[in-house]
Amino acid sequence: MEIPFKSCGYNKKKIAFAQVIIFLFIATLCNIKTVYGQIGLDAQPKTINLGEIYSNSIPRIQFVLSNLGKDKINIYAINTFCGCSEVHKFKKILLPGEQDTVEIVFNTFGFRGHINKSVEIISDDKNSSVIKLYFSATIVADLETSFIGDVYWVGNIKLDSTSTFYFYLKNNSDNDVLIENIIANNISLKLHPEKNNLSKKDSVKVNVSINPSDLGLSSEEFIIVTNNNKQPKLKLAITFFVSK
Repeated sequence: MEIPFKSCGYNKKKIAFAQVIIFLFIATLCNIKTVYGQIGLDAQPKTINLGEIYSNSIPRIQFVLSNLGKDKINIYAINTFCGCSEVHKFKKILLPGEQDTVEIVFNTFGFRGHINKSVEIISDDKNSSVIKLYFSATIVADLETSFIGDVYWVGNIKLDSTSTFYFYLKNNSDNDVLIENIIANNISLKLHPEKNNLSKKDSVKVNVSINPSDLGLSSEEFIIVTNNNKQPKLKLAITFFVSK
């Protein structure tokens, strides 16, 4: 009687061998992808959350650039897309294995609430000529004005005549605040709070007078100095148009 050929063992070996080949092929691809991804310019961290910070503060944000490749990399530009952010000096050439810490100074003047900002690094890296980084923050204030943000639009005023207006300053903190001084960058700008002591959640009326001497659009800054440890100085500005 003829015994039928049993191929189960042979098929199992064949399948096992094929599985090994497929595994090695996938592993090789993954390894190539990993190595390829590491060659060139790297920037860390990709995102930074500054958390809750006070208005008028100027935090410093740092990113580390690394040349992980075998060739030098030319850094052409680092763009922030906002006048509120300034990039300090950075290395324009990174040699293989070299690192550079890039510092960005962010001026929170004029901002409130949650903000998102981006940074763009442009280089001649063949793998990634443009790298985008991000930072975010929530900007708060213990002292808030009755106008939105830090800049107040007065409107049209007359040349060589005194214009007056007022705004309210509110103490949002849980502590009493003392207004120690108000410093203006123009002697023609006068500010007089009706009281200097603000209890918690209290408000004060601040009377303002300006006597402009130049025609056209103008902006004047002033600083309210207090004994608040978290926000000792509050920089504000008024903007107006002067006509005859």
